[in-house]
Amino acid sequence: MNIKWKVLLPKLLFWLVIELFLNCIGIDDLADYGEFVFERNLMIESL
Repeated sequence: MNIKWKVLLPKLLFWLVIELFLNCIGIDDLADYGEFVFERNLMIESL
């Protein structure tokens, strides 16, 4: 298994910074709820 660290680390760092920013301004829960709604719709469509 070959992990592309030069691609993975910047993506993880970007995700972490965005999560911290959204959490500080209080809309992280809103983003998580949006992901839940879209994932639920995809699961229903696949049935």
